[in-house]
Amino acid sequence: MSSALRERSLNEAPYDKIPTKETGPGGSGGQNPISYECPAGEALRGTPFFQILTHVGVVCVKLPKKTFNANGSFTEAIDENSSRSHFACKVALHEFNSSLDMAIKKSVDSGEQFVSSIRDYVLAKVENLLQFVEGMFTLSRDSDGKQVLSLGGNSLFRALIKVETIQTRLIDVILEVMVIYAAADTTGVESDTTDPESNSVDGKNLTKIILGQLQWIEQVYDTRKLANKLLECLDICPIDSQRDIIGMIPDIIDDAEQESTVERLFEIMENEITLTVPILDSISNLYLSSEKKEEANERVLNLLSSSSIDDLPVIIRFLIDGCNTDNATNVLNMMRKHMSRLVDTINSNDGLIVEDDDDRISAETFLLESFRSSLRYRQDIASHWIKLVDQSNGRNGINSLCSIDFWILVMLHNTKVNRQSIHKVLKKKAATETLSNDFVHLVLNGHGGALASLFASFMDVSSLFFYAKGSSKEHRNIRKAGQLL
Repeated sequence: MSSALRERSLNEAPYDKIPTKETGPGGSGGQNPISYECPAGEALRGTPFFQILTHVGVVCVKLPKKTFNANGSFTEAIDENSSRSHFACKVALHEFNSSLDMAIKKSVDSGEQFVSSIRDYVLAKVENLLQFVEGMFTLSRDSDGKQVLSLGGNSLFRALIKVETIQTRLIDVILEVMVIYAAADTTGVESDTTDPESNSVDGKNLTKIILGQLQWIEQVYDTRKLANKLLECLDICPIDSQRDIIGMIPDIIDDAEQESTVERLFEIMENEITLTVPILDSISNLYLSSEKKEEANERVLNLLSSSSIDDLPVIIRFLIDGCNTDNATNVLNMMRKHMSRLVDTINSNDGLIVEDDDDRISAETFLLESFRSSLRYRQDIASHWIKLVDQSNGRNGINSLCSIDFWILVMLHNTKVNRQSIHKVLKKKAATETLSNDFVHLVLNGHGGALASLFASFMDVSSLFFYAKGSSKEHRNIRKAGQLL
């Protein structure tokens, strides 16, 4: 892109002097009504883009600015020093769409030069891009013949992509522009952004603004090409923009393209572990077949042992949400073993190493909360977990009681629907001396901060054990467990 093209802008063009009107505190009117229209700038005039816009009834306008007077009235006038202008449509939307479609079909190149000149225009300056993707105004006249300016809603881009002939090319252009601006921001190329590292203008994220234009399009004429183009951008954009793209995927791609998109997202996640959280969040919002969901769960399970502590809450929610009758036992057993290793070995090189105590407490608290929120909506999985604990054998072996099991059972104790079954299971474990001094120490020692929210539940369980009636060895073991707690 030439530097001359960058400097040319609609917003730098001179404007004719616009008359103003003066209005009192309670009235309206005035002798000189405002004219909102302004001439197009050099970067726009003479282009196929401008020629077709003019033909279909789109003009450039500037917004008025109010200046309050000492007597309480205010003067409303166009700010000639403002660098911003906007697109406005002077005809009804259906007339605009019809005229545009006809104009594109009549062009000798099926709108090729039209689309190309749009690309040049939005790349010339960031303000031009914003003008193209922000809401377009409608310009009409009231009964007195005065101009009335109102916000129409859709942007010019959204209006243009209703035309099948140019939709795919326009989408390609806007995504290419997104990549160019995102790359320029992170490579230090001179741009109009206020923060070269933030891909933003005046606090607005350009990547998100552009992606927002692709959300919930009424009719996409080439769904496969849109999905492929989006994934292509994902491969070359900087990491921050990648997160934005991943988060928007469920709102952009068609249902028919979702399963192939998921496959690509998993490939990206395996190569870029820092994208685990946004990718799993995105996949969770896609409509997948049962087979694809099981495959997704299996792939996430394989990542469980190598995932960072910060990613675990999202991974836990994803796995529990994807559980079904066939895979619940396998998924829960793998989570039980892995989470217990983290809890049991907080002070070893094999476990959850967080040097700062506050950070460790925070990490464990987030883990517990992820289990709490996930199991709250999956009562079937909560019941399955209780069943697995009931079937566990001692503290050693493949199906042994895990330290995380005790955390989960005490957490689920708060729900009335689980309370009786949890009482039964815990008493059974206490009677067989599974809840030994070493086990209770392992479960509680060093975790007070994270378990503080469960203090009342621990007290209820301890009281249940401590006041157990009976003189048999099993009852004595139950009371002993109550003393340990």
